[in-house]
Amino acid sequence: MMTKIIEKSIIIHNVPSEKISVEENTVTIDFDDIYERRHKIQFIPYQAIKITTADCFRKDVLLTDETLASGRYQRYIPETENSKWTDQLKRALKEIDENASFMEHARHFVLDLGDEIVEMAASGYALK
Repeated sequence: MMTKIIEKSIIIHNVPSEKISVEENTVTIDFDDIYERRHKIQFIPYQAIKITTADCFRKDVLLTDETLASGRYQRYIPETENSKWTDQLKRALKEIDENASFMEHARHFVLDLGDEIVEMAASGYALK
């Protein structure tokens, strides 16, 4: 499992004042960056969402050369490659519907929102 930064222009604030909403096939997260500008990211379509308190999440997967390049940890928007979680979701889908293929396009995104870590299995994302 490897994590890569997919959006380097935004660094999430350590107190991002996040708002997470789920509607139809879209998850939207509003958050502040380190300059206290408000951003919105949408995951469309999403297949799964996991929200974990930071106390129960192993952040070592987020500690990479890129996130530590400034000398301290920066909260970027990363994607996990070769994800065990999306592999598990793909296997579960095949057990339910062996002809379904939409999980083949799923990507694993991980947002560190300070007190919460949001993991998203989705086909894509859009920043607004």
